[in-house]
Amino acid sequence: MGAPLTIQALLAASLALVGPRGSHLEWKRLPDLCAPEGLAGSFAGMAGRRVLVVGGSNFPLKKPWDGGTKVWYDAVYAWKPGDSGWSVVGRLPHPLAYGVSATNRDTVICAGGSDADRHYSEVLQVGWNSGRVDVTKLAPLPQPVANGCGALNGSTLYVIGGQTSPSALAGNRVFALDLAIKRGQWTECPPLPGPGRILAGCGVIGMSLFVFGGAELFTDGKGGVKRHYLNDAYRYDPKRGWRRLADMPIDLAASPSPVLSVGDDLVLLGGDDGSQVGVSHEKHTGFSPMELHYRPPTNSWVLSGTLPVRRATAPVVRMGSRWVLVGGERQPGIRSPEVWSIEWKR
Repeated sequence: MGAPLTIQALLAASLALVGPRGSHLEWKRLPDLCAPEGLAGSFAGMAGRRVLVVGGSNFPLKKPWDGGTKVWYDAVYAWKPGDSGWSVVGRLPHPLAYGVSATNRDTVICAGGSDADRHYSEVLQVGWNSGRVDVTKLAPLPQPVANGCGALNGSTLYVIGGQTSPSALAGNRVFALDLAIKRGQWTECPPLPGPGRILAGCGVIGMSLFVFGGAELFTDGKGGVKRHYLNDAYRYDPKRGWRRLADMPIDLAASPSPVLSVGDDLVLLGGDDGSQVGVSHEKHTGFSPMELHYRPPTNSWVLSGTLPVRRATAPVVRMGSRWVLVGGERQPGIRSPEVWSIEWKR
């Protein structure tokens, strides 16, 4: 399948890939999140006809290159279409970020995640009841998981890969919970092929689950951990198991999640391609600006344009015919409070 192209090479090839058509995604700015520094790694979903954004992290005082410390949050933010801004409407039992979220039956499911000290196995259900937030616990994951990926396929929530602790290497275990079953329990599915990984992209079309890229973790022999960015892709059918797909044309991790499903396409928006690892913050140009489509019927990839913003570790929420992208990182250590509406236009 060949080595991944650089971003520059892929952008240069964009006209040949898509011709004059370009992107069909229309971006509109919504009110900024009421967290001026912005948030990364938040959970998000729909409840009570509102977008709820749950938890997240940022560097509120100093940036990491100035010795700043990352802070995790427990706030639940809400915005309803037509409102002029966001409000803090509730709190989690503790700060949390970097888990897997999904909308299920007018509630937001928050599975796993981390805070400054540990990774969690707990699964929280955040709902909206008579003008207030309700937080209840569902069956916990079989192990702590943070920095994994996942998506809701029908009534089943999948959680894939990630780390069991801040110092652990990435795994490839796959867990599933049928949310239609009252007091249901997690089951283990066949593991994801390939190396264990963090921050992969995950999306659903039909009854199939798709996993794209991410980053493998390995020790550098000096007590540190480094990332190996990945470009492999897989499809999971509950009856047939895993199948490897065509590799992505670039390495990619931490793209906004879940991956958008648009007609027959799955769309990855930006993310981190690893090309600027080690670049100073003054010279870093931001995360990937690419809109990359995977087309299951032809098992092929298409660059469909460049994005108006650069984002990684941002949640995406389906709201009617559009998606809402909340916050995320513009580049390492720098969050954004911006919220965008994304709609497919033919």
